[in-house]
Amino acid sequence: MTKQSVVLELQQLASDSEKNIIDLLRKALLVATKLNLVEFKQWIQNELNGYKGGELPAYRQIHAQVKGKNPYHGLISIGFPDKEMEWTLSSVPIRDSISALYDLIEHRKSTDVLHMQMPFEAQRMVSQLLESPFQNIEVYWILQRSQIVEILDAIRNAILEWSLKLESEGILGDEISFSEDEKQKASSSTVIQHVENFNFQGVLGSVTNSNLTQNLQITVKKNDLDGLRNYLSSLKIEKPDIDELEKALLSDPLPSKAEKFGERVSAWIGKMVQKAAFGGWEISVAVAGQLLADAISAYYGIK
Repeated sequence: MTKQSVVLELQQLASDSEKNIIDLLRKALLVATKLNLVEFKQWIQNELNGYKGGELPAYRQIHAQVKGKNPYHGLISIGFPDKEMEWTLSSVPIRDSISALYDLIEHRKSTDVLHMQMPFEAQRMVSQLLESPFQNIEVYWILQRSQIVEILDAIRNAILEWSLKLESEGILGDEISFSEDEKQKASSSTVIQHVENFNFQGVLGSVTNSNLTQNLQITVKKNDLDGLRNYLSSLKIEKPDIDELEKALLSDPLPSKAEKFGERVSAWIGKMVQKAAFGGWEISVAVAGQLLADAISAYYGIK
């Protein structure tokens, strides 16, 4: 009986959109593990298990409509003060596992529209822009089913291109085994460079054990701009973002109560919450908005 090359099997699975994508990823994980391709293996594991933290691949960052759930009229459009804030808050980080995404589109075949609720802190920032009595409404991203399908297609295409590159380098495998020569070829600069060019690996991992957790105590005093800058810097917020906040603080009127900030300051907090959601800031969404709101309230001297 002729033995089947595992790399050719991978190509067959990747090129047929009817084949289960979870099976494709598991087969790819087997190949990446056998060939000791660490970056590719990490990417596959993230796809199978979901992205728990860190940066996302570009194909998992999509844009959607932002709507609020009006208790009387259902979902309504939200008017943003500027296009930049609208663009920032309409950016949706898709961190779910592939199995969750696959189930989502399989169970929603009858509709082209999908609803995803925003993280709590991002919702709070959006709700501040709304007039009473709608300030505490739920906020949703409205996605198209085709946007999730495009994520699955991007993964199939990536694995297909990768398996074709392996074949071009003479790496085929004998059933599920690879020779020492094939493993050596897989570690060559051309194969590794091909993997890196996909830009699968962002900032991986979580900040659970990071020294950021030591900096959560607010140390900012009223009108102490230098203190606020130092505090934000200790949270690993980048200087251009801190400079942007300083301009917003000087531009916006003094708020009358805590966390009821002006438009530019609110927009800045929303932008930073979105960065946290994307993994572009080393802190979780769960604490990002509240942490910034507390620090800015301390600067204003209000509670």
